[in-house]
Amino acid sequence: MALGPEAIVLAAGSTALAGGYRRENGWPKNGTKGVLGTLALVVVFSFLGQTKIKPIVSGFAWLLLLAAIIVTVPAFTAKPTDNRTKTRTR
Repeated sequence: MALGPEAIVLAAGSTALAGGYRRENGWPKNGTKGVLGTLALVVVFSFLGQTKIKPIVSGFAWLLLLAAIIVTVPAFTAKPTDNRTKTRTR
């Protein structure tokens, strides 16, 4: 059984939340918005996954997961003194 688009979106949201938690050493500043956005996308994708455009929806879900992984990897591979892990202030 293949993963549905809603499971892929949950994985993307979890990955992004884990990266934000690691980067900010605690709950991310936008963590609650990210969780709510992920839940909203899961609901939308679960409805769209039952239509004829399921391949497009699944492709978009995989792209979200890929983007979340690309953004999260530096948070786990950077050294704590590296500038990439620090939050920027204006």
